[in-house]
Amino acid sequence: MLYILHGEDDYSLQQWLKQIKQGAATPDLLSANTTVLDGEQVSSAQLNTVCETVPFLSEKRLVIVNGLLERFEAKGKSRGNKKKKPAVERENELDTLAKNLANLPDSTEVVLVDEKITTNNPLLKELSAAAQIKHFPLLKGRELRPWIQQRVSAEGGTISPQAVDLLAALIGNNLWIMSSEINKLVLLNGSRRIEETGVRLTEAMPRRRIFSPSLMPYLRRGPVEPPDCCRDCYSRGPARHTRCSCCHASFA
Repeated sequence: MLYILHGEDDYSLQQWLKQIKQGAATPDLLSANTTVLDGEQVSSAQLNTVCETVPFLSEKRLVIVNGLLERFEAKGKSRGNKKKKPAVERENELDTLAKNLANLPDSTEVVLVDEKITTNNPLLKELSAAAQIKHFPLLKGRELRPWIQQRVSAEGGTISPQAVDLLAALIGNNLWIMSSEINKLVLLNGSRRIEETGVRLTEAMPRRRIFSPSLMPYLRRGPVEPPDCCRDCYSRGPARHTRCSCCHASFA
């Protein structure tokens, strides 16, 4: 099976890649049956050898190639200073790669991962009929809001429309940061709906040490009684949250 994953939304791309990995082999055998290659450097012969390798104690082996399609972009985009090959040699290499990737063994799954490629990419055109292609563009404007709502629901929380709008405005389309903020908000709010005021509070917290490890078990359970060591601090309010190591670490 051949997959082509490309686009600037690296978060969604990596989530899809994670699903492919989970289906390729059991966790204890995944590492032994996964090969990651640099598409800028790998030759057609090297790639073919890896793809023809028999899986180790598993039905499938996974081959991930980063940047192979970008290598054949019309403008010759390259991540290094490597000189371009002659046109004839380049065409032959493209044909060989396309032929091998379109005829993979049943036991091998190949994933081509790229960021910016055009629809005129010659290797993409050659492989389009044989591959499952997924494009991951950056979410923009109204596309971001349904994603936020779905992500909150997936984490077991609820969120108000105003809070959704504020998150979108504050963080934008960096889904790595957005996902981290949503996890934090769901953890802090428990069964309560995430509101705009809650988003503003967490945005005001320093990002380096928001949670103390000693408080995490309590936060995971939702809004419950604080541990004995900082119960007095909580009863006196946030202004006194420097009276013990737990509270100080949480807000320092």
